[in-house]
Amino acid sequence: MTNVSEMVNKKAVVFARVSSREQEMGQSIDAQLQNLRSYCKRQAFSVIKEYSITESSTRGDRKKFTEMLSFVKQQKTKIIIVADCVDRIQRSFRESIELSDLVHLNKIEIHFVRENLIISSESNTSDNMRWDF
Repeated sequence: MTNVSEMVNKKAVVFARVSSREQEMGQSIDAQLQNLRSYCKRQAFSVIKEYSITESSTRGDRKKFTEMLSFVKQQKTKIIIVADCVDRIQRSFRESIELSDLVHLNKIEIHFVRENLIISSESNTSDNMRWDF
């Protein structure tokens, strides 16, 4: 059983992303941030950094995504990455492998709020399959 002090000390990084300025109209960064902050508060996560990004996950170099991963890797404790849904973080196989490696090393845990999906080193096969889709 997790004790209260462990729950309060969970550190989170909030990751909000839209692909383009046009997409921001229907799925705004501000709306994502508000929802993700609220989720973190309900979970008693301490938000140590927020990333709000307008960049494609399928075209070009993902500088902000890479910056977020570098920040997470530098932390001494496990970090929870909180995102609206799976496609807000990743779409490429390469990114999936990098995130999966960090999950299995117990460096990160990923919470996808809209899908009510948590990926951790203890995730079951069903949850991992949902993430892979």
